[in-house]
Amino acid sequence: MTEATILTGKTIDDGRNLVLLDPPLGSAPAYAVSSAVCDNPDCSCDNMRLGVRELIAEGDGYYRVGDVRLGSGDANSAGELKDLTFDSSAVPDEALQQWLREQLCAQDSQAWIRERWRRMRGRCGAPDFPPASLPDEIDGLLPFDEAFPYDFDITLPYQKGLYFAHDCYCLEPGCSCNEVVVQFVALSVEQPEVVAIVRSPIRKLQRPRVDKGGELALDLWNTLIQRGESRRLRERYDRMRKVARRRAAASVSAPAKVNRNAPCPCGSGKKHKRCCGQSA
Repeated sequence: MTEATILTGKTIDDGRNLVLLDPPLGSAPAYAVSSAVCDNPDCSCDNMRLGVRELIAEGDGYYRVGDVRLGSGDANSAGELKDLTFDSSAVPDEALQQWLREQLCAQDSQAWIRERWRRMRGRCGAPDFPPASLPDEIDGLLPFDEAFPYDFDITLPYQKGLYFAHDCYCLEPGCSCNEVVVQFVALSVEQPEVVAIVRSPIRKLQRPRVDKGGELALDLWNTLIQRGESRRLRERYDRMRKVARRRAAASVSAPAKVNRNAPCPCGSGKKHKRCCGQSA
């Protein structure tokens, strides 16, 4: 796994609402769009339900999602908005209604809808979104999202920027390491880049080792832990170790392929084709 791998073809989805910024003057500072899809894996519907609420400033750069739903609508799995209607008493300004529709038809919003559809349908086990197929040989650490592509990503707001915490684990069954390695990718820049790399024993997350990034790496790591992500990292570590054990069991149970002209592995001294391989 290399830094370039993280930045190629990766769409971030942390499971949070879509945020629409810079609305017309006189409205809320921003708006949040929630999403819901059918959780029946066998359902063939192609619909995502959207809900629009205000984001209310609470000071120190924090916001909360308002309780009142201002509007609701539907989009399809291609990211296309099908309809969006508003409570006219809550949103009487037609210019704001039009702005919200335009924002949800923008390319970035459509990309968000498509990715959210993929994640949510994959999480419920829809057959169109099969589990990850891991390579036979894994060189070093494996990112969690490669083994579980439909789980939501871990993102971290820090000093007016947003970072993707790309967590990676060892899948070697016999390895005694118990570390998580997190590569922090700066997203609030024109060209996302890995700015910090931290590793830590999974059960003692207060003892990190910095591989890249210096003080910034420690600040990002401490902020990640303070935001309550310790439990999530440990759960993901446990899930990755289960994958490692399943891979080990499968490799033991799978019969090894033997060349027909090679000595038979049973120890008879005969060629495999003249011994246990006769029925092959």
